[in-house]
Amino acid sequence: MSAITGIYTFNRTMPIEEGKSILKHLQRYYADSSSFWCKDSVFLGSHTRWITPESVGKSLPYYDEEKRLVIVADCILDNREELAHILQLRTSDRNRLSDSQLILEAYQKWGEETPMHLLGDFTFIIWDEKKKQLFGGRDFSGSRTLYFHKNHEQIAFCTVINPLLDLPIVKKNLNEEWLAEFLAIPGMNDAVDAESTVYESIKQIPPSYSFSVNNGEMKLTQYSHITFQSPLVLKSTGEYVEAFQEVF
Repeated sequence: MSAITGIYTFNRTMPIEEGKSILKHLQRYYADSSSFWCKDSVFLGSHTRWITPESVGKSLPYYDEEKRLVIVADCILDNREELAHILQLRTSDRNRLSDSQLILEAYQKWGEETPMHLLGDFTFIIWDEKKKQLFGGRDFSGSRTLYFHKNHEQIAFCTVINPLLDLPIVKKNLNEEWLAEFLAIPGMNDAVDAESTVYESIKQIPPSYSFSVNNGEMKLTQYSHITFQSPLVLKSTGEYVEAFQEVF
């Protein structure tokens, strides 16, 4: 998997050294390429693994000059063919575009509804220069992570929690409520509050949520929900076995 990061400052020019310091921390992980994009108040960086055939040789962040969109992502899409068909992409583009570029194409069509149309493991951040808005999302199952710290000056993201702790604005106070839940519930992976982490000042984007940041304001949106159907009632044990085998 790749490691991605982003910083968006609200009332000042982005100090590029802060972004570079996060990327420096990510160097402990193996990567096929490492790069960043920085302009005005936004920094996006990626420590990229070339996991899929389409990603080989591709650099992230990816900037589309014509559309004025930038994306950084850690993703493996399972519905590439379906997306390419719906987006009416040419055959040559279907084989050429990486999963990150495909997400950017989807964003052009669906905007903030994009995560609803994605299947697979993903977390991504898009900077929309025209809207002056940061947008992103995390997959339904939470296979990919995205942590963040926000204050009145900026918001910083990273798929790994430790690099955020070294930013000068981040306090390292432990979240006692999270720790209490962790100690009381053996095997707990997520807290009751899906945004919380072991540190008070660092939150996470919950699974199946998208987010947008505009003019210093952050909005979280749950784009997918688990639906519970009526209990299956059959006549015999044999019928239950048959029904199980049809599914599994």
